[in-house]
Amino acid sequence: MTLIEFVEKLSTAEDAHVIYAAPRWRPESAIHVGPEPFDGSLPDAARGMTYLVSIPEAKRVLRSRPAGTSARDAARAIVYFGIYDCAEPVAIAV
Repeated sequence: MTLIEFVEKLSTAEDAHVIYAAPRWRPESAIHVGPEPFDGSLPDAARGMTYLVSIPEAKRVLRSRPAGTSARDAARAIVYFGIYDCAEPVAIAV
């Protein structure tokens, strides 16, 4: 599954899980979603991937996006958060 595909399912994802993604994170990156091991190790299913964000962080990022944001743009915003640890700036119409 890619991050773009997962964005559509994010609202039903368990908050205790995290997202791991294939390096050079981008919306098309392959991902694994599951619990983070207590010892901080990488789950077997996420081999070759790195920690991107927790599910609660991803949900928070999407709540900050304007209504009607495409899955690609939503995935891009999650990647931005994973890299910079803050929400992507959003233009506000005044």
